[in-house]
Amino acid sequence: MYRDAPISKVLDICFQGLPLSYRILDKVVLVEMAMTYHANDTTPAPARPVNIIHGGVVNETGEPLVGATVKLKGTTTTVVTDGAGNFQLNTADLVNPALEISFVGYTQALHR
Repeated sequence: MYRDAPISKVLDICFQGLPLSYRILDKVVLVEMAMTYHANDTTPAPARPVNIIHGGVVNETGEPLVGATVKLKGTTTTVVTDGAGNFQLNTADLVNPALEISFVGYTQALHR
């Protein structure tokens, strides 16, 4: 039914009616919780605190690791590095967040 459809159309259909939004960065799809509204209220629900951190993941020779997983330790917040090895994520109200970085063929690293 959706053969050869653009990925954005398929994602729109998959996420219809769900509190999720997505962004496409190169060949990576980032899925996030969307801002929710109460049925009888036009005021948006309180947003989580925003504290965006960003960085890059590279190998021992300085080349970017595309598709590396970056996770906020102790949470389910996870992102994948883009085509240049870069990432960004919201640490919200975490104090001294730690990042767990993993990539196939490498030992997982912890970065504070």
